[in-house]
Amino acid sequence: MKPFDLMPYLKVPSEIPEGYIPLAEEPTFNPSRDLQLTKPTRSWQLSELGYTGNEVSEAGCSLAFTEPFQVLSEEGAARLLEVVRLLRSNAQGGGLERSESKSRLIYVAGGVYRSRFLRDLCSI
Repeated sequence: MKPFDLMPYLKVPSEIPEGYIPLAEEPTFNPSRDLQLTKPTRSWQLSELGYTGNEVSEAGCSLAFTEPFQVLSEEGAARLLEVVRLLRSNAQGGGLERSESKSRLIYVAGGVYRSRFLRDLCSI
């Protein structure tokens, strides 16, 4: 299996779960403008990390990891940053936003349910 063969398996649910409020205004996702997908120059297979043939076949994919590669154009990255900022500023209660006291990590759960941009990006 090639690294990009996994894309059809990453399905985004079409229904928004109860309790998630969609963003009212956000940028729209346009693949021809926002994507700039490149293939990684190097990838590693599970077998290169010592996994046996049986373990690899049970994993469903032989890909272990790749070098970094570009997914978004500069415009797409700017739009994604705008969406993330909107999600963070409009975070609802109930644990949708969490800050770790010992780090600067903040995440907003359920962004793909609240943002059409993220759903469209994840559905390509």
